[in-house]
Amino acid sequence: MKSSIYILYQINHFFGRCQYVHHLQQHLNNHLWISVKELVSKSNEMQNQ
Repeated sequence: MKSSIYILYQINHFFGRCQYVHHLQQHLNNHLWISVKELVSKSNEMQNQ
């Protein structure tokens, strides 16, 4: 009985970590996307001048 509770705990912990990593990835992707858009708009301004 104790071991099955421990396994469930480990599974929950693992999925919690996966969700956290997924959240971090989305956060990083948003940051990357914003900086890429900024770079593109800056280079466009340079070319237009």
